[in-house]
Amino acid sequence: SGIDQVTVNDTLKVIFVGMAMAGKTSMIKRLIEGENAVIPKRDERTVGVDIYEWDPKIDKRFEHIDSRIQLQDKELEELCGDVEVKFSVWDFAGQHVYHATHELFFSPRALYVLVWDMGATNPATKQRKNADDDDSQGAFKLTYDSDYGSDSD
Repeated sequence: SGIDQVTVNDTLKVIFVGMAMAGKTSMIKRLIEGENAVIPKRDERTVGVDIYEWDPKIDKRFEHIDSRIQLQDKELEELCGDVEVKFSVWDFAGQHVYHATHELFFSPRALYVLVWDMGATNPATKQRKNADDDDSQGAFKLTYDSDYGSDSD
């Protein structure tokens, strides 16, 4: 046989992107930790990027899901046996100051999850958020790109 050793990449990179405070970390924690996940508080923002390794096969909530990687080559599939997919989940900070560095970590063979706060551009929601916290912008101006130039229309 001409094949001595085969290595299957069993890890899928999942990249969560979105604006600050959109709920990226909350979604990831809920997915990985389930109902008992500790959701971060407003002042516990992601700095740069956090990477979580997640293997759904060892999570009883997902035991009914077939997480085997299906190989197109039957000979290769027989050689490798069952290989289960694992996930490398990348949680990118949403503040504008980090956006320029994000693309350094992007990959063509990744799953991208765009998290968008649907209430962010809703005037009633915006008014409520600003009323709750005068310092909602923190150290950086955290506005949505769709808000830029709205005064010039």
